[in-house]
Amino acid sequence: MKITIFTFLALSFLLGTQAMAADLQPGSIWKNDKGSTMTITNIDTATGIVSGTFVTGVGCGVGVARPLARPIHRI
Repeated sequence: MKITIFTFLALSFLLGTQAMAADLQPGSIWKNDKGSTMTITNIDTATGIVSGTFVTGVGCGVGVARPLARPIHRI
């Protein structure tokens, strides 16, 4: 039973993540509940690399914009 529940949760997460990645558009701004902000400036469809900035709302470096360049992993 535990394996079935784990499998369901894992698949739900993976499919949900894929849907979120499909909705990403340049110019998108995402904010989380801690006040951090991620701004998407470019998405290279050939490589899957998302570019932009990330500004943390808590901890060390609060308010400092950091470059973002990470690939989106597609399933």
